[in-house]
Amino acid sequence: MDLGDRVKQARQLRGIKSTELDRLAGVSQGTTSRLESKQRGKFGGTATTVQRVAKALRVNMEWLMTGQGPMEETEEDPIPNRALAASIARDGGVDEEAIRAVLGMPVKDAEARTVLWWIDAFRAREAFLAQEREITGAAPAKKPTRTRARAT
Repeated sequence: MDLGDRVKQARQLRGIKSTELDRLAGVSQGTTSRLESKQRGKFGGTATTVQRVAKALRVNMEWLMTGQGPMEETEEDPIPNRALAASIARDGGVDEEAIRAVLGMPVKDAEARTVLWWIDAFRAREAFLAQEREITGAAPAKKPTRTRARAT
């Protein structure tokens, strides 16, 4: 399996047509088609072009170039402040149910969110859940307890 085969495999896996991949990668029309059909002389691609294709397909560049390593691009948390804010919220006694609910929210422009925004969102969700429990008469969710394994 060569570079063209891997591009085609990843493209088909994502359900993207080659013309759509050209657009997503920001390359000239027909570039990925030429790459996949092994028309190397007509491909005229550079490492930058292949890098754009890898990014558009969300695949690991090393895998695309060599077939080595995992196919899927490992994604870092797009919201690095989220984990820190969740930790601070837990330490501050915010309900775990509220933290899970906020962490699961889709957030646009995630990188622009600050730790304070996240903590406010956790607290607002916690207040909403408390109000909901008050109206419905449901018991508050129990906070998880940590148990230690006993040495035998």
